Amino acid sequence: LHPNASTVRLINRFFYLYDQVDWSQPILLHGVDAPDGTWEPWGNIHRDNENAAQPICVVVTPAHPYWNATAAMLETTRRLLAREMRRGWIAVARHPAQSGNKTLAFHTLWEPCDFYRRFQHYLQLDFAGENSTICEGFKKWALPRVTQLTSDLACMANARVQPSSETHPFKDLSRPSWTTEAFFVGLRFSRGNEQDAQVAQGETAGEQKPRMDIRDAVLKFIEVSSAWPDKAHFTGRVDLRISVLDRESLPPWCLAPASEHPGTAEDLVQAEQGIPFH
Repeated sequence: LHPNASTVRLINRFFYLYDQVDWSQPILLHGVDAPDGTWEPWGNIHRDNENAAQPICVVVTPAHPYWNATAAMLETTRRLLAREMRRGWIAVARHPAQSGNKTLAFHTLWEPCDFYRRFQHYLQLDFAGENSTICEGFKKWALPRVTQLTSDLACMANARVQPSSETHPFKDLSRPSWTTEAFFVGLRFSRGNEQDAQVAQGETAGEQKPRMDIRDAVLKFIEVSSAWPDKAHFTGRVDLRISVLDRESLPPWCLAPASEHPGTAEDLVQAEQGIPFH
């Protein structure tokens, strides 16, 4: 489309285009090489569920084997994509090469995500195994099931949900010889309608605060995680703990990149209200 454009111009056009894109319409970055020549890139997203809602974001994975991931896309995911494209467009539109405003440059595009400051509450999922092999095997089974957990949470009224992009190894003082990795899911609940919220017992009328009941979604996740095929071989040697934290209670080691985690006992914040994995 722009064969002679500079890199700055191409980046500018990219964010300009995707800031305005209709995410319900398919976007094909390159042709799909179907072995028999009959594979439909977008498939029929309603094939398995004729009552499926209009797709939020039509996605086909770009690597072979191609997979139509449309059904796994959440409104939270679409909102995140739209927000990041808008942030990118604002950054490039204000770049000195595009305007006289020199207060914002391209380096803002590479700034790390403020995930651990963006939400009011967080779910901390601790995957633990007697050794690194067991922990890694269980984590590989359970992490893909987080998609269903976030989907169930996102269906709640006035909820915004976003999983983190990495796990965090840390030392659990209650099991110092075990391998433990934490994964976080950000939660934000707006007040919305009071009938959608549970009120904590013992609060006076003037002190009532909305409470969202996430137990069903969490227990469902525990149930599907418990179906790990290798679980029977590692009885008593694997564990899953889930805790709810507010932003101020996040452990300090999750605020640094995974490669910089100290993993020391001093940095450990042991959850007291964990749900045991049975």
